[in-house]
Amino acid sequence: MGNEDYSSMRELFDIIWGPTSSDTFGSSYPEMVLTYINSVGRDEYLGYIIDDIDGFLKKYPDNGSASAAFDHIFGLPGFSLRFPPTLTVFLNWLSSYLKELAQQ
Repeated sequence: MGNEDYSSMRELFDIIWGPTSSDTFGSSYPEMVLTYINSVGRDEYLGYIIDDIDGFLKKYPDNGSASAAFDHIFGLPGFSLRFPPTLTVFLNWLSSYLKELAQQ
């Protein structure tokens, strides 16, 4: 399946939405993600994030298991609740958005 520790996905979420994040990335999800991706470079790294998200969703396709695993990965109970309407909907959007960016 790929990287089971989801390090690229974890880094993205830690920096943009983690406990020590700031508002420097923007006010909307697309703006926040684009600002972060532009700061680290798109090329190979973008593919790693997409692979992590897609692998995570393949392993945890329903919101209940995905939320539990996500909260465990980050060590933050309830962290998955920060992403409306549900974590799996958000992650599917994020994966699609990142794939669009990769095409640019």
